Amino acid sequence: MADALTRLRHYQQVFQQDPTSLDFIPLARCYLQQGLTDAANDLLRRGLQQHPNQREALLLLGQVLLQRDEPDEARTLFEQVLSRVPDCAEAMLGLARLDGALGHLQRAQCALQQAQALLGSTHPEVVAVRGLLQQATAFSDPVMEQGPFVNATLVDLYLRQGLTEKAQAALSLLIQQQPDNPRWRDQLSQLQGHQVGDGFEQPVSVSDNPSGYVAALTAWLKAIERRRRHV
Repeated sequence: MADALTRLRHYQQVFQQDPTSLDFIPLARCYLQQGLTDAANDLLRRGLQQHPNQREALLLLGQVLLQRDEPDEARTLFEQVLSRVPDCAEAMLGLARLDGALGHLQRAQCALQQAQALLGSTHPEVVAVRGLLQQATAFSDPVMEQGPFVNATLVDLYLRQGLTEKAQAALSLLIQQQPDNPRWRDQLSQLQGHQVGDGFEQPVSVSDNPSGYVAALTAWLKAIERRRRHV
């Protein structure tokens, strides 16, 4: 936890000193790793205004959009990267995750095989996406077979219908897609009957000036303190 805080503070300070630098990318990654998807989304969009063709930023924004249940724009970004760099394995894996979540398993497997040919079958990301697709294939739900995007709305629908096991299965699939999302991990723990503390699910508002990112960091630190008091 201390290392994460140190990295976040470092990139926050560097970005404040030069808002046009590429340090918005590691700062956005820190936000995403801590579940601050709104902050990551705002920061990446701002950075891409300065660096519209920055591949790593486009790929990271695609990941953020997947987490925010915005698959259409995520697909556009991954395909945009591939149109410029046809052998970009990261974009292929992004499409594989996206199509797997949408239920387009054949298309997802094709993208995975292309990435695997570039990275090898034992690459950690290849292994992770392969596991996701295996789980998606095994997730035999008539609604899922029709191909909706697995998201928090589907989980809420299952819970309203009293289908706790299906809600847990959907959350497990979401965690496979975005293992760093603390909100989904906490919700799954609650459904499984474990005691959890306050998470990082509170939305963070990020403005167009650097002070907005200071506010995001402050909110994140407060969430950590609340969590520590409950564990």
